Amino acid sequence: MLRRFTLFVIFTLSIFHLYSQCPSNLNFEEGNLNNWVCKTGMYTGGRIQNLVSPPLAGNHTIINKSSVGAQSRNNLDYYGNFPMLCPNGDGNSVKLGNEQAGYTAATMEYTITIPATANVYSITYWYAVVLEDGGHSSLEQPKFTAKVFDNTNSEINCASFTYVSTSGLSGFMLSSRTGVGGGPVYYKSWTPVTFDLSGRAGQTVKLEFTAEDCGQGGHFGYAYVDVASNCGNPILGAICPNSPNLTLKGPDGFQNYTWSYLQNGTKVTPPIGTGQIVTITPPPAAGTEMQLDLIPFPGFGCAYSIKTEVAVAAPPSAVIAGDVAMCVGGSASLKFDLTGSPPWIVAYKEGNTLKSFVTGVTPYSLPVSPAATTTYTLVSVSDVNCTNNTSGSVATVTVNPLPTAFTVQGTGGYCTGSTVGLPVGLSGSAADVSYQLLFNNTATGAPVGGTGNNFTFGNFLNAGNYTVNATNNITGCKNIMTGAAVIRINPLPVVSIAGNATICAASPLTLNGNGALNYEWSSTETNQQLTFSAYNDTTITVKGTDINGCSSTATKKITVYALPAVTINGGGTLPFCAGDMITLDATTSAGSGTIQGYRWLYGKQYIAGAVTPAYTTNQPGLYNLELTNSFGCKNVSPDAQVNLIPLPVGNIAIPANATICDHTSLPLIASGGVTGYQWLFNGNIIPGATNAQYDATEEGTYSVSLKSSICAQDAGNTIFVTVLKKPVMDFSYNSYCINVPANFNNLADISRSGPVSWAWDFGDGGTTISKQPVHVFRQAIQHAVKLTATPLICPALEASVTKQVNIEAPAPGIRYDSKNAVMNEVLPLSARGFGKAYEWSPRTGLSDPNSRSPIYKHLLERDFKVAITNPAGCVTVDSILVRIFRTSDIMIAKAFTPNGDGANDKLFPFTAGVKQLIYFRIFNRWGQLMFETTDISKGWDGTANGKKQPMDTYNWIAQGITDDGKMIQRTGNTLLIR
Repeated sequence: MLRRFTLFVIFTLSIFHLYSQCPSNLNFEEGNLNNWVCKTGMYTGGRIQNLVSPPLAGNHTIINKSSVGAQSRNNLDYYGNFPMLCPNGDGNSVKLGNEQAGYTAATMEYTITIPATANVYSITYWYAVVLEDGGHSSLEQPKFTAKVFDNTNSEINCASFTYVSTSGLSGFMLSSRTGVGGGPVYYKSWTPVTFDLSGRAGQTVKLEFTAEDCGQGGHFGYAYVDVASNCGNPILGAICPNSPNLTLKGPDGFQNYTWSYLQNGTKVTPPIGTGQIVTITPPPAAGTEMQLDLIPFPGFGCAYSIKTEVAVAAPPSAVIAGDVAMCVGGSASLKFDLTGSPPWIVAYKEGNTLKSFVTGVTPYSLPVSPAATTTYTLVSVSDVNCTNNTSGSVATVTVNPLPTAFTVQGTGGYCTGSTVGLPVGLSGSAADVSYQLLFNNTATGAPVGGTGNNFTFGNFLNAGNYTVNATNNITGCKNIMTGAAVIRINPLPVVSIAGNATICAASPLTLNGNGALNYEWSSTETNQQLTFSAYNDTTITVKGTDINGCSSTATKKITVYALPAVTINGGGTLPFCAGDMITLDATTSAGSGTIQGYRWLYGKQYIAGAVTPAYTTNQPGLYNLELTNSFGCKNVSPDAQVNLIPLPVGNIAIPANATICDHTSLPLIASGGVTGYQWLFNGNIIPGATNAQYDATEEGTYSVSLKSSICAQDAGNTIFVTVLKKPVMDFSYNSYCINVPANFNNLADISRSGPVSWAWDFGDGGTTISKQPVHVFRQAIQHAVKLTATPLICPALEASVTKQVNIEAPAPGIRYDSKNAVMNEVLPLSARGFGKAYEWSPRTGLSDPNSRSPIYKHLLERDFKVAITNPAGCVTVDSILVRIFRTSDIMIAKAFTPNGDGANDKLFPFTAGVKQLIYFRIFNRWGQLMFETTDISKGWDGTANGKKQPMDTYNWIAQGITDDGKMIQRTGNTLLIR
């Protein structure tokens, strides 16, 4: 594609306009991201998600000379070791993304409206890229993309590129450092790219840069970006006045450049030269047509050609605007007004030292910090075309001295509560200087004018640092005076009295004063420690003075508690019985507070563990009780003497026989009681039984307690009296069927009757003396069965029981209706339900031969018998025939005789393996319905509408559902015979 460009004299208004067509802050000249749209999102492979604005710290970072120090110690990228600030001289770049991995995608875009008159328009951007290789698929690798979109939001192919992390990426180098995810890092240093937007005057295009971490979150990707300030003609250069040659520069970012003259629109061979910059000597005449052919690096853009005309350029100019003043140690700015085509290189002298700077903006402010008054002289200025040696533009920076530093005076302290304060002043002052006092760095009071002498600002009560700033009233230069006055407010000593605030009556108490250096007690003592005794409540005061002479007082209220009172109950002498325990308790009073502790003493020594209000012992001797109240005050009871009394000893005379019959008695006689007896039955006192003899009538254990004064002791033995009782009669039996042996179970309770004899009477003439007999009844009638038990020791206690036993006969056996079954299909069987036990035979093919309702599954027909045992033990035998068919079927007899003789009077459907009859229908030879049923137990009796049908052949159809859920249908005919 050929596009025509013309080199104009850049001194003209039109050329100046051509070079000012870059939108505001496109090249970050403002040192910020104004007009750029910055977003941060998440990249997990595929599209970027959750993009949010505005610029995010650490992902959109301005890089300039004042910031690179915070980014890297040597102003170089950590992995690529290339400058972080773009070397094109614009002074500001952007770092997009960072070295921390984590699914982050950072984008920035700028929407450019190309001026309606700018038929020639191009943009050059510079980029540097650092990508960690995660070894993932291309979609998930870290990457950097630069895209340009037209006004339809479609990518402009020749201006859009993607750089994916890989070892084979063109122009990339392997870093000597490993990435945060452990992968190798590849980088590419600053590289320019120029893309042509000519022919799009008045249109809108969007420039977009994106840096992405890997889609798995473990590897980083970031880039540096800058945009050149020239958005007009991509070819720079013009004929400078009196120049012996012409130097032309093509746009950045291409692999090959070929320069040729044009004659009548056709290239002249051979070409003028190759390379981005070509110098022609002597220069061609103004208006000469030329063509530049551009070949991009492989994969980066499209080849195209630019036509241009040679033009004459005016030299640039520069002026330093005015003199300025500053203070020692400060800085000032010199303003340079520039004309020509940016960027400019300006050479100047600082005093006699030659210096220079590069800028793309005018006017340009140059920061300077001379140590003394210095003259700055302009030497030369160069733009993209020409250099102009200038002279006569001079500016002077006057450096004014700072005010003389005097010393701040007034450091000291005072006690809290003082209303005087301390003075603060200066050791000297100067005329034409104002002095501002600051309290903790905040101005306090009005400035004070210097007089040439020392002075004070006044007295101050607030504790803190007092400093002074001085300002020259003529030059405005400021200085901080030497030192600071530090005012302290000495706190009053925190005086306290350590020691108990309570004592028991008549006990000594020691108190200690704390928090001061010297002490004075209310009792006139001057020691730190005070010891005294008290009998009533009192208040103690002490005054303490610290090292700064500050004093304060403390008081302590002393409470005096009364002693507890205690007396052991029972007087001075307490008797107890040998072998017993005696419990000692006391009458107590806490005195003050409440009782908190008890301690018993035996023989004036503390008893271990005896700390309760009562104490139980079996040791005679001298006892005391010590009482402690809730305030720790103690007191001991008067003595209590405990004495031991011996126990009586005796026995119960053993009788010749301790067994008696019910309703008789046995005399029991005891000895050894001193003052009496007390008889007990099964451990319980017998009221009124207090004599030596007692007549026992009940079965159980008899004992006696022997009395001696307050003491008692059981006799040395007990007597157990056995009382024989009547037997408790009962029996049961397991069967009651004729001719079946019946087992009788003797349930009589003779546990309290002694040995017995047995007698059975079965009511049919049969008897026995067996305990557990077996008897066979021969008649099915009711029999009176009697059981008699006679105790051998007490025959008068004989007892018996009689029960009526109904003897039953077995029910007659029957034959069940035959059943039809399908071979190897289940068929439920069922016997009559009066039995308590069942047994089927033969057992083959049955699920449970001992069940009332077993399941039959087999290949063969069987004629089963079932033995049914009823609750009386009688056995009845029933039978049933099971026929076997190969498949499920519905069968109808070929003929039937409905003549009322009870044989073959009805026509029934016979089924095998059919669980449900859907219908059974019979039609005459004319197709009339004679009979219909869904009940398999109902058959046709040869009538229709109450009339007997004639002998004839009838058609039938039947339909049902088999046991496995399938539909079955059968048809046929049958003969009605009369």
